[in-house]
Amino acid sequence: MKTKRINVLVLMFVVIAFMITASVSFGAQKVVEWSFENNLNDTSGNGNDGSYYDGSGPEYAQGVIGQCLELTELGEYIEKLNAVNLPTGVEDTWTINMYVKPNGVVPNWWAFGGMGAVATPTYNPPHTRYITSHHEDATLAFYRTPNMATTAVINADIWQMLTVSYDGQAYRMYKNGEEVAYYEQIATAPCAPEIRIAPDFWDTVGHFVGQIDEFTIWDDALTQAELDAMVQQLPTIPSRVLHWSGEMSEGKFTDVSGHGNDGLINGDVVAAEGLVGDAIQINPGQNWVINDACSDLPLAAEDSWSMNFYAKFDSLPANWAQIGGFGSLNNGGAGLRDSRNYVGYDQVRMEFHNNPEATISGANWDTGIWQMATAVYDGGTRTLYMYKNGALVYSLTGDIMDLGDASGFPKAALGWSQWVQGYGTTALIDEFCIWNYAISAGDISTLASRLPAEKVLHWNFDEFVNEEYQEAIPYSSIEFVQASTDGAVSETPPENVVNGSGMSGLTHNNNNLDCWINYDGSNPLPLSSAVEGVLPEGPAWIAIQFDQAYPLGEMWVWNYNQASGDGGGTARGMRWVTINYSADGSTWETLGDFEFARATGESGYEHNTVVDFGGVNAAMVVITARAEDNDGDGFPDGQWSGEWMYGCGLAELRFGIAGSTVTNTYVSDVSGNGNDGEIAGSPAAVAGNVGDAFDFAAGDAVSKASAANLPLNKAVAWSINTWLKADTQPPSPTVIGGFGGFGGAGQTTRYISYEGELDFWDYPIGSSDAQLDINKWQMVTVTYDTDIIRLYKNGIEIAAAEANINGNATALAQLCPVDPFGNGNEFVGQVDDFSIWTGALSAEQIKALYMAGDFNNDGSVDLLDYPNLSAQWLTDNLIGKYSQTTVDDFESYADLLALEEFWYIWYDAPGVSAIDLINDAQQANNGDKALSWSYDNSAAVNTYSEIVFELPAPYYGNVNLSEFDQIRMSVKRHTGNSTEDLFYIKILDSGMTTSDIAAEFFIDGSTTGDQDWADLTILTENLEYPDYTAQANGYYSLDDVTAVTGMLVGCYTAQTGGTGTIDIDDISIVAFPECSQTPQADLSGDCVVDSADLIIYAENWLLNTN
Repeated sequence: MKTKRINVLVLMFVVIAFMITASVSFGAQKVVEWSFENNLNDTSGNGNDGSYYDGSGPEYAQGVIGQCLELTELGEYIEKLNAVNLPTGVEDTWTINMYVKPNGVVPNWWAFGGMGAVATPTYNPPHTRYITSHHEDATLAFYRTPNMATTAVINADIWQMLTVSYDGQAYRMYKNGEEVAYYEQIATAPCAPEIRIAPDFWDTVGHFVGQIDEFTIWDDALTQAELDAMVQQLPTIPSRVLHWSGEMSEGKFTDVSGHGNDGLINGDVVAAEGLVGDAIQINPGQNWVINDACSDLPLAAEDSWSMNFYAKFDSLPANWAQIGGFGSLNNGGAGLRDSRNYVGYDQVRMEFHNNPEATISGANWDTGIWQMATAVYDGGTRTLYMYKNGALVYSLTGDIMDLGDASGFPKAALGWSQWVQGYGTTALIDEFCIWNYAISAGDISTLASRLPAEKVLHWNFDEFVNEEYQEAIPYSSIEFVQASTDGAVSETPPENVVNGSGMSGLTHNNNNLDCWINYDGSNPLPLSSAVEGVLPEGPAWIAIQFDQAYPLGEMWVWNYNQASGDGGGTARGMRWVTINYSADGSTWETLGDFEFARATGESGYEHNTVVDFGGVNAAMVVITARAEDNDGDGFPDGQWSGEWMYGCGLAELRFGIAGSTVTNTYVSDVSGNGNDGEIAGSPAAVAGNVGDAFDFAAGDAVSKASAANLPLNKAVAWSINTWLKADTQPPSPTVIGGFGGFGGAGQTTRYISYEGELDFWDYPIGSSDAQLDINKWQMVTVTYDTDIIRLYKNGIEIAAAEANINGNATALAQLCPVDPFGNGNEFVGQVDDFSIWTGALSAEQIKALYMAGDFNNDGSVDLLDYPNLSAQWLTDNLIGKYSQTTVDDFESYADLLALEEFWYIWYDAPGVSAIDLINDAQQANNGDKALSWSYDNSAAVNTYSEIVFELPAPYYGNVNLSEFDQIRMSVKRHTGNSTEDLFYIKILDSGMTTSDIAAEFFIDGSTTGDQDWADLTILTENLEYPDYTAQANGYYSLDDVTAVTGMLVGCYTAQTGGTGTIDIDDISIVAFPECSQTPQADLSGDCVVDSADLIIYAENWLLNTN
């Protein structure tokens, strides 16, 4: 009976699927249909049944329609050779379609299925048709002729429909019925009559593992309506189900996902300029955006889902203020796990809340800058992932993440909460999205790439902050501290309130072990008095005795500061207190009753309560938490939570001496983030590159502990930039400037350094071969885009390396710090405009920083900048040097096999080629080795032969050709070569597909020669784009070729050609000229301050841009 029931259910599903597709009339006919109903039969009627290979036998499971094929072993594949009626011809039109559910993350080079021969290590078929994952980033791709790359992610562990079609004029790729790639080209050759599921291309990564259903090949290109009907068969169509982009219509924020979930506006909510177009601006007060009757939200307990938005706060969101989410929004009732909601915690922490559980990420909300918050829930593994700015900051798996059924709460909202209506701050929210599946890490990285690089610290040494305050009674002058208890644990004694524990400068951390708490396990705490019968009783008190009586001035209070919500957090702080004092310990006076402000929970917490003693003489001070219940909540008023089970305590007290004055000077942070730098030593202010600079001698430094908004997470992109003028080359190693603390586990520091050359500390990036210029201003930059660390000098990249930084940094920014290694090595010289950024600055942005017109750094190009320009007028620093980067001299190749890892024959070329490694100093141009290329264009008219060179690391994809002036290579054209019409090279860029490589340099024509080496110099400005396909993909000029991956070398004949041999050696790229010292006013970058720079300056002045 069980088997019969399953068959009935399968039949019902098939009937339903048939009804869906039957509503659309299909013009194309199936020539292959593998439905995998417990067999490999072709149900199209053409007899192209499949055969199973290299495993223990085919397995089947529940699929999209009935059963599906399940491949669980890396060696399994399905094949049909000599298939009949396949559309393999040049003039044939066709479609390949299948449903795919990969088992886990898809690797590079997985082939899902298609028709034609399969590539092997020894054979690359020139014409074949397979749906694959891309060989570099595992996105959806088509292989080959043409090769088509897309940005569409192939999702793990969910069903999706993959399609490729050819209509006789163009190729198209689709994911879930949406077109993701288009390439206009007429087919040039047939493919073999072979069909395969899960072949292993190149014998590289193994065969596809997962499930495939309804593999079909059609004899025509399917229409959009036909594809739309087929995608409806998916159990759940993976898609965005809500997207509020900031677009308003008729008093609503339009849902641009197409699901009709518009957001209704309540209160003062408006559209404002956002990160991407308009954003939703929520102002203080009773206001929010909500839709409480959404359709298609993933509300079931087992549903996977994702949520993402960008946010920019004027000030930190209020405690428990709802930012954005869906489900019950914390209003479903006690004990229900029916909310999927981002909130603020203790005004600073990013928290995900699924009532009744709270997941505190460890990441903080920032103010004044755009940030991205992402939550992804995998219903299969019951795992929640939290991301900030694309970096994973928290994950939680297991019972605590068992979300409840929220189907009774089809709500989505921004700024709504059962506790707090609105933020209590102005906030911009942009691109609020919900998906009905778990988006991938690649998807999240793509979303994070929208975030701009923003300056979070900038010391320009032109502005300073002078703080005057009273001299504090030092800890050495405090004889003892007593309290109502000695602390909850031995690590939190009352001495922590006055001994500087947890303090950095004038800020306190958020570690509870650096605070004091009164808690003896009682609930409520017993009442007691510091002096029985004399001073008031309370649930907590602390007494401080000095070594003598002092005229007390201001007492600064840092309340109990704990980041975590465990046990109450900042709610443990004292609130209403009575303060008493005595000059002799026997006669007591009452200063009054005071309210201590609640702590922020943030590291870098500044005191937020000041009590003025007014100059009274005191040798002892007692602070008692009040026992009264004046607010009527049933609990004493002396502590913020109102529940004594959490205890009561303080973080730090500072007692000023009345009439005394201390002055501290800080370097102003002109980024607006309040990261003013504390000065150590006596660095001298001198004329700098822009305005003033600091001249650092040994022992001088500038630092900021607990700096705000620094990009601390190990997976977050960042940049560091500064101007330097060194007195001498520093000793090795010398740390110059950056952020993070030394001595932590993993890579916890991000610093510009000098280690015999300019370098980065601490991740190996290889040799830069760059020295500091002595007594000359130079700009040094280091960036990290979460994949590659790049080091720049004067706007030019000098070193790069792939990196996987594995440690989070601490919130400490330092410039010219004391040698952390104890060798006494310090930078000595001048420093100007030191800055730290969130996000990786682009090469263009770095060049703009190096060559700008805003000489006085006031954010505007105007007449005030003119004196700097005129002072350097006609300065000439042009010298006859150039920077030359060798990308291949062939000396590193041990044999032909090693050469063929980077050089190979371009199989799309109709001519015949062969390559070999010259290993003879007599035949090479320089050194011992070169490449020998034999070509044969004799087969037909319009024939060309080509070979490909893929750049090695670290150059692959990292060469911006517009930054170079020349390509140089040595070529020997042998005597006896045929005379072809054209000798050329083509440039490969990461954004080009292999069939539109049309960025060409025409060399000097002939392929004939006289057996001598010739040094060719190719000017990059002569780059040509004769093929419209390149322009269709956004390539119009040299400036578009920013990520070179390699080049093709070829020769072409319009008639029947001949044969020959060409040798190649010493390929390099050259940037010319180089300046002995680049003046700041050299805006054109030609090493001369002249009328060209005046024109740029004037243009920027009129535009008022920098």
